[in-house]
Amino acid sequence: MTMLAAAVPDLAELNRMIARLDDAFQHINRFSADASHELRTPLTILQLELEGIAQSNRLNPALSDQMQEMVVSSLRSALEA
Repeated sequence: MTMLAAAVPDLAELNRMIARLDDAFQHINRFSADASHELRTPLTILQLELEGIAQSNRLNPALSDQMQEMVVSSLRSALEA
């Protein structure tokens, strides 16, 4: 048996291992994209609600300032997600 013939089974196993790794990386990427989307949706809703409350003329100035801080905080969270 030549060295090439002896190496073929090892190469086939290496290809299978690389394919499994590729599948695992694709799974991780899909999971990350899905998780990111699932986090952004509620954060966007929260941000819109906070902006609406903060822009309300009925709030006293101190409360309005706190709401603006919450809007900024929600924006940071959305950008990090």
